[in-house]
Formats: sequence, structure tokens, C-alpha cells
Amino acid sequence: MRVLLKIVIFMITPILLFGQQKGLPEGQAISSEKFRLSYKFGLNIFHNYIFSEESKIIRTDLKTKKEKTFNRKVQVFITLRQNTLPENGFNTVKVSFDSLHYELVTDDGKRYYYNSQDEEAVSPYSTNEFYNYTILLGKEYFMTYSPYNEVVKIFGEMLDTLRNKINHPEDGIKDPELKFVWDRLFQPSYQKLIPDLAKNLIPEYVVSKTDIWKRFFDIFADGVLLSDTAEVKLIEFSPKEYVISAELKNLRGTKTKNNVYGISELVEIDNIKGNGTMKMTVLPRGVIKESEFDAKFEYEFEYDEVPYKQSVETKYFWNLDKMYR
Repeated sequence: MRVLLKIVIFMITPILLFGQQKGLPEGQAISSEKFRLSYKFGLNIFHNYIFSEESKIIRTDLKTKKEKTFNRKVQVFITLRQNTLPENGFNTVKVSFDSLHYELVTDDGKRYYYNSQDEEAVSPYSTNEFYNYTILLGKEYFMTYSPYNEVVKIFGEMLDTLRNKINHPEDGIKDPELKFVWDRLFQPSYQKLIPDLAKNLIPEYVVSKTDIWKRFFDIFADGVLLSDTAEVKLIEFSPKEYVISAELKNLRGTKTKNNVYGISELVEIDNIKGNGTMKMTVLPRGVIKESEFDAKFEYEFEYDEVPYKQSVETKYFWNLDKMYR
């Protein structure tokens, strides 16, 4: 009877693997209350994900207290694939940005829309913030994950070519504001915003259902880099899927420049603060099925001697569309 019980526990206890890193073999339980939560792609398997954003932005003129409201909806279609076997626990994944849907609607009735698959579509660069999304379109590069499930390297020939082109002493981008936007493409935090679904939240060690672990977390939202120490825990598990949840009580950002809707030049933003949550659902084989990030944050800036506060409610959602070889 004891042998039979051990076999049953062995079969049903959830284990998520990260590539073929050293550790427990697939399906092996630590105990009925212990779980190894990791991340896995599978060799030469295409993973098609749909990234969606819904954001409500309220801009307040701090002198007159007048408000303007904008609503943004974005969809980005990406493909992830691990082309090579892991090396010493390091997995490299190829990222491809396939297509983009973008919509911005203002409270005065203006609507900006773009579908990259529509050959006659006109890019709404006049919004200025559209650059935050379009510079990724059509790009390919590689992300390397460490055995600790964090992105430690981002590289690729296309990135090198773009960097040389943008910084060319004669033919490169001369406009400092436009160059700022394109330089953002080479920031690792921006590069991994959409394709890094794990977000450094999956631990490399064994956890129990009552454990809370802390991980560094950063993410771009509304053109702003937010960061915090996330408090993460396992909230659900079943033979079909496992769910972890992260609480972000103190999202902060450092003073920086940003390109915002309706203003024709870069503004310097400050006093960046907010909070948020993230929830991640993972399939038994270690593939992330879906993730959701919710945040409320605000920042301040000044333009034409007028101070503004921008309040943002953002929801990101990553959904696994399909997998195939």
C-alpha cells in the first residue's frame, strides 16, 4: 500500500521544468507539499503569443484642474522558439515580432488606428507615443535565460545592424528626440517587455503552497520603466495548470524623458509611483499559458510652463495562441 501511495504522489505532483537544466527529472515530486516551478519552451517548437494592452490615461492640468482622457488598445503578435539545446542551464530563445494592431481614442472624439497587416494603413506617428510600439514591428533577436529564469542577454544581427545605422556619423538619425525613441529599442527592459513572459517571477528553487518569495521586477508601461520587489506565491494548482501571483506594492521609476500623446516634443517626467499585480498560469510541461499584469500609476511633467499629472490604468495580457513544430 505504501508503495502504491508513493507512485500516485509521484505521478500527480506538479513539476515545471526549465529546458533541460540540471535538477529533478520531469514529473518527480519533492513531496506532496513541495513544487519546483520553472520555465520550458521545448526544442524547435513555435510558440505564438498574443500580447494585448488596454490603458486609460487621464492627464490633468495642475493649474486649471482640467482633464483629458485617452484610451489605448494594442495587440502585438509574436513568435518564440528555442532553436538550440541549453548550455549549462542557459536557454536561448528566438523572438519575432510579427504584426501589430494599435488604437488610441481621445475624449474629444479623435481616433488613431493602425493595422500592420493592412497594406494601405497610415501610421499615426503624429500621436508621438505610437513610436513606443512601432519600433518593435518586424524585429527579430535572441533572449538568453539563466538557470534562475531571468533574461541575462539580448542580442541579434538585426539589432547590431540597426544600432550601426542609427549611430552612423553621416547617415544616422540627427534629430535628438527621434534618436531618443530609437535608442529605447536597445534597452534590455524595453526589449523584453513583450517576449519575456516569465518576468523573473518563477523561482529556481523548491517552494511550498505557503511560501512567499521576493523577486526583482521591472516593466515598461506608457513609455515609463517601472520597478519593484515583487512578493510572489503559488495560489492554485491542478493536474492541468498552475498559477502564481505577484503583488507589486511600490512601483517606482526614475526621472527620465518620455514621448506622450499630443505633445510634439519629449517631456521630462518625474514623481513616478504606483502599484500593481501580476498573475501567471503555467501548463504542466512548463509552458506559460497566459499572464496578466494590472497596474495603476502616475507621473508628473511640465510642458510650455504648465505642470501636468498623468494617471494611468494599464492592463497587459499575454495569451498562448498555438504551438507547433
